[in-house]
Amino acid sequence: MTATDQTQDVASRSIVGDNWHQLFQPPRWLFHATLVFVGALAFWSASYPGGTVLGVMVIPALGIMVVVWMVRVAVYLWARRTTAGLASARWLVAAPLVGLAVLCLLAVQAPLQVRFALSRSAFERVADRAQPNVAPNVTAELEVGGRLGWYSPGRSFQQGDATIVYVNGANFIDDGGFAHLPDGPFPGLGTAGGMEHPVFTHLTGDWYIWTASW
Repeated sequence: MTATDQTQDVASRSIVGDNWHQLFQPPRWLFHATLVFVGALAFWSASYPGGTVLGVMVIPALGIMVVVWMVRVAVYLWARRTTAGLASARWLVAAPLVGLAVLCLLAVQAPLQVRFALSRSAFERVADRAQPNVAPNVTAELEVGGRLGWYSPGRSFQQGDATIVYVNGANFIDDGGFAHLPDGPFPGLGTAGGMEHPVFTHLTGDWYIWTASW
């Protein structure tokens, strides 16, 4: 073997060794940046009443990342017994902490609460257009603009003293949005306006989120 061949062989083994060495590392910057991105997508979906189609895609993505993390951690713990120069084990707690923070924020509806709070004044202006002293079984369409804060609205109508606003993209392939209900939900709410099986859930103050099938 010539000197050139020996040099190329050493370089080749060095490259292979470096690649294996990287595989033995714990999940680091790239993995956690991807995790934060997927978490941001989950937040965006959760900021809509009833979620969005995007949320359906985020769930398997998070599942895949959990499996990858477990495999990478197992390989790292096995390799660190015999391999020098591996990153600190402190990286192992980063993903669980990020995942716990994401789950806690989703559990308290933080994305939905924050996005609606930033848009509330625009929705209040729609509710202010509702006419007083309207019978509970009477509906009337209300005008909405092209945007309501951070949301893209669909139709809006008044039923009694209630104001119901559709939000484009909400509740997967069904309907969803926000409702201003000064006296809370009442029998027949929404159905007089063409909604099927509406469900109203309190959000804040006189405001509720609603979802309905079609």
